[in-house]
Amino acid sequence: MYLYNLVYNIKSTSSENSLLIGDPDGSLPGARKEVEEINTYFNSNHVYLGKEATIANFLNNAENSKIIHLATHGYLDRKSLKDSWLLFADEKFNMSQAFNLPLGNTDLVVLSACETGFGGEGLEYATLARAFSNAGAPTVIATLWQVNDDASQQLMTMMYKNLGNGMNKFEALASAQRTLLQNGVIIHPSLWSSYIPIGRP
Repeated sequence: MYLYNLVYNIKSTSSENSLLIGDPDGSLPGARKEVEEINTYFNSNHVYLGKEATIANFLNNAENSKIIHLATHGYLDRKSLKDSWLLFADEKFNMSQAFNLPLGNTDLVVLSACETGFGGEGLEYATLARAFSNAGAPTVIATLWQVNDDASQQLMTMMYKNLGNGMNKFEALASAQRTLLQNGVIIHPSLWSSYIPIGRP
């Protein structure tokens, strides 16, 4: 209830910029393709892949970005939740740092990485997604368990296509998931159904 109260009261003043970051260590070809395909809907000047997916490029552009998409590795530190992290090319970005991001201009943050919406036992609310919400993002899309690189790429590409067709964020994700469910010959639901929306539609 605290989280929903938080995002309900966020007043976003969106810009038109998008910030797309992916595959910081070269081990996620699906994430790289994910960012490249998503960018066909935005034609963003702020796309950082591989060695360019640095903390500096993220921080320099996050404040003025309407949409932030991070397709990378995520790690949930169950012994010290505040030290859970997202991987960038030069270092790890932890939950404590995310709380202090200036995201007052942001409409949507997508954490396309493992376990970004999951907390520890008894502290289920203490997630990377919550940190981005506290930083000002009214909507965060996050994951509840480890996700598959290729399945995530297909799901995210469909979701952004749906957003471009006028669906709200919740509808866009749900419709993309239903599409993969109907085409489940290739992709089992456990590989992509981890994604959940948090906050405002």
